Amino acid sequence: MENLSPPKVQPVDLITNMIRSLVTTTACTAAVALNPAIGALAATTIIDTINLFIPNTLGMRLDVWRSDVTNKLISLSQQKKDLLDFIQGEQFQAIFIKATRAVTESYQREKIQALQNAVLNTASGIDINEDLQHSFIEMLKELTPSHLHLLKYIFDHQDSICRIEDLRSLHTLYTKDTEKSVSTDIFQTAFSKLEREYLVEISDSVERITEVHAPVHLIAEQGGNDKTDNLRITETGELFIEYVFNLPI
Repeated sequence: MENLSPPKVQPVDLITNMIRSLVTTTACTAAVALNPAIGALAATTIIDTINLFIPNTLGMRLDVWRSDVTNKLISLSQQKKDLLDFIQGEQFQAIFIKATRAVTESYQREKIQALQNAVLNTASGIDINEDLQHSFIEMLKELTPSHLHLLKYIFDHQDSICRIEDLRSLHTLYTKDTEKSVSTDIFQTAFSKLEREYLVEISDSVERITEVHAPVHLIAEQGGNDKTDNLRITETGELFIEYVFNLPI
């Protein structure tokens, strides 16, 4: 009798089925969190149960998330031959599930894009410590698009703002360059959050924003290289930016 081996699973099918399964599992967890009574129901299928208790907008968001990540992973698998083996491992799947949970809690496009970038960078085998990757996903759950935009602005303008003398000056430059209307209170709150996460570092000599509207000192005198920068992106901040802003493809 001929020994028939099972048909080989195609990469596209493997990725599609795996991501669908992980999203469905995570959605079930979200559904139970929204309504614990769901666990006592005997719905026809898991999807039926999810559709009963998850708001339609969330279901659509998860569908888009699943589709986008699946398509990007399929594209990435054509460039990285070891990707299929890696994404079937616990390291990738743990990151993906954590990111998917974050998607269930956020509708903001900028955050979802950052989460997608993070997942794809993990899949590509980015050279960032696994513990840090998990920490960065947790950070993304807490940070708002305003935090992300401010961090990217500081990163992109490091050379011109590294000798800033006070945060009010930075606020002035930020609102001018980005044409965003941001109050000083909101700006300082956002900046302080980036500090607490150790994504940016600022010298003690830099004046904080106070109620007194002091004259603006846009940029301190540059001088020689012996001067210490007053404002910088930390090493952790640089890794975070690489992880959530840059795509591997």
